Amino acid sequence: MEGWGNTLPAWEELPGFGLYLDQVISLTAQAYQGDPVIAPLTAGMINSYVKSGLVDRPLKKKYSRAALAQLLMISFLKQTSSMDSLRSMLHPSERTDTETIYREFLRFYGKVTAYVAEHPDLSRLECALMAAICQMECARKDIINHDS
Repeated sequence: MEGWGNTLPAWEELPGFGLYLDQVISLTAQAYQGDPVIAPLTAGMINSYVKSGLVDRPLKKKYSRAALAQLLMISFLKQTSSMDSLRSMLHPSERTDTETIYREFLRFYGKVTAYVAEHPDLSRLECALMAAICQMECARKDIINHDS
């Protein structure tokens, strides 16, 4: 899935075997290579995400395909989302698996990046306004979900 010069792997392209932490760091950095806004994940960040329950725990020090997908999504979404928002997006219910969420993430990522590519003349104000509207809508959904 391409956008802004980044290529995000499809679910099937993610390794189906366990990866060590340094391999996970390398793969997530590769996915967003050259993006001036997205900072690469560090071992400390990944450990923090695991401890907070955002990322599946490694088995015998190896991270699963699902954990890698979670980290790819976090790498992008952490720019504008709180830990609580990330948790509600990545773990909406016990019935929703990471594969489904990652596929949806890629679909929406593709739609939004295509829109941005089709509108290269977007001003900073337009970008900021669209981001603010989207963040407010997400905040509303968080409030509604917490109240129900």
